[in-house]
Amino acid sequence: MDDTNFLACGSDATATIMVLLPDGSATRIANVSPLMVLDKCPLLYHALEFGEYDLRQASIEATSRYAIVSLLRYIYTGNYLAENEPSFLLNHAETYKIAENYDMPDLQVSAYVNFSRQTEFSCSLKDPPVLLCETVRFLYGHLASHQSRQEQSLVDTLLNYCLAVFAYQGLGERADFRQVVFDLPAFHKDLCRTSMQREFLDDGALDIVRLPVSSPTPHSHDSLQKRALGDFQFDLWQDSEESLAADDSVENSPSKRRTPDVDGLFTLVHRPKDSMGMPTFSESESENESSCDELGFMLVHRPRHEESIATVADCEPGYFSSPEMICAVPAIVKAEPQNGVSADASDYAEEDWSLI
Repeated sequence: MDDTNFLACGSDATATIMVLLPDGSATRIANVSPLMVLDKCPLLYHALEFGEYDLRQASIEATSRYAIVSLLRYIYTGNYLAENEPSFLLNHAETYKIAENYDMPDLQVSAYVNFSRQTEFSCSLKDPPVLLCETVRFLYGHLASHQSRQEQSLVDTLLNYCLAVFAYQGLGERADFRQVVFDLPAFHKDLCRTSMQREFLDDGALDIVRLPVSSPTPHSHDSLQKRALGDFQFDLWQDSEESLAADDSVENSPSKRRTPDVDGLFTLVHRPKDSMGMPTFSESESENESSCDELGFMLVHRPRHEESIATVADCEPGYFSSPEMICAVPAIVKAEPQNGVSADASDYAEEDWSLI
């Protein structure tokens, strides 16, 4: 538990601060002096509102209880570090963040100086500092914006430290550090960029470039499990994101591959105007086989009289497997004359293509 004994030295200690933490829990800090807060941090003072029994209280968000206690300790004593307590890089980073939120530049400078001092001291140690990986995640989650890096950039300080001790402290061989690089592609990119600015003079510069990094994907893990293999590959590389809507509407999506309807069979039929000279199946079997193989469809001659029409149903079952597949077996039928009268070209419909 954080030491809050310094709050006893304030007068009119009647305010209470409720702190909401990132994990959803809340902590309570009582006996806060509004007058002390007003003198050093006006933004926090205006967050104090009158509640029950005319007592001031405020509800704020913070990254940890340590951060708000450090802010109050600086307001009361002028120093956010507690005596005889170890401090870590993460503590300095959290203090810097809350000082930025409540517009306290003096506290920001103090946290930045202590952060830089501890990284310099850690360069002489054989092992990396405690909570190094947690500090990296915190910085890239809260202080990696362009505006933050234009001021006292804790991110740049940490990048230069990691490059300087990468080989000496064996960061590339530590599983926790490699996991952080894998989970944060921006961190790996900044390491490579900073190493290039340092002209790749640090030991292990090439090993930093070779560190594995995760690749982003536009799909969540749950949505990928609900898609078939074919649809998954189609959706993954498409340009439009409309088909990535709710998983419940995937079946009705126009971008989903339709299942072939095996009941409705279609074939392409050619109706020539002139039937003279049309070879029969028995007369030129070998020629038709090569022609059908080249053209890839079945040519059927259909006269106007229904009695002599050769339909697709006459074909042997199993010719067709799907609407997209066209029968490649030659089955050319010659029209037979009706009642002994030969049919001329006028008895046939005009030449066209149709689907049946």
